Order: sequence, then structure tokens, then C-alpha cells
Amino acid sequence: MLGLELVVLLGLATLLGDVLSKHVRITPPVVLLVAGVLLGFIPALREVHLRPDVVLLLFLPCCSTGRA
Repeated sequence: MLGLELVVLLGLATLLGDVLSKHVRITPPVVLLVAGVLLGFIPALREVHLRPDVVLLLFLPCCSTGRA
């Protein structure tokens, strides 16, 4: 899987997890954690390795913006 495709797929999963968390009324980090675990069971995504700086810059801000 190419890098750009992977980033788009993970970005869409993050957006869908955020929307789903609003409908289910569960905090977004919990829903995103469950979504990440479920994505880990997809065989094509098991061999993917992202650099830590990519994860920190692209996905951590979405996961950490919870409401107090």
C-alpha cells in the first residue's frame, strides 16, 4: 500500500470515528482506539509501518481534542 493511500485511509477512519463518537455519545479517543484495534485485524494493514513523526503530526491532534 502506498504512503498516500495509507494516510488517506487512516484520515478517513479518524473522521468516521469522530462522527461515530458524537452519535454514540462516547468520547472520541475511546472510539478512535477501538477503531485502531479493529483496523489492526485487516491483513493488508498488518505490514504497514508509519514513522512516528507522521503519526504525531497528522493523527494525534485529532485524537487529543476531547471536550472537558
